[in-house]
Amino acid sequence: MLDTRYEHPTGLDAMTVRNEVTKEVTIVFVGTDAAGKYGNQDILTDIQLLSPIEPRQIKAARAYYKEMSEKYEISSITGNSLGGGLSLAVGVQNPHLNVLHRGFLRY
Repeated sequence: MLDTRYEHPTGLDAMTVRNEVTKEVTIVFVGTDAAGKYGNQDILTDIQLLSPIEPRQIKAARAYYKEMSEKYEISSITGNSLGGGLSLAVGVQNPHLNVLHRGFLRY
């Protein structure tokens, strides 16, 4: 574990991890956690993904990626559910990344 970002006011929960065998660094975006401290923001983001509004959590995910990419050579990003949508949103702007996801994002 290289870094964690939990309880961000936008609802963003993420971690940056390194595979100790391959040394590859991956950002993992966490899916919807309605029971979390900012779970209402996760629900709001889920709803906004179905609209033309760009959710604040996507902006926070892109900022987290930028911050981590300045410290580490990120090779992949992933996430489940809402986290999958966040990984796709970051991946669209960074096509060199491997994007592994389980979720959807409407663009």
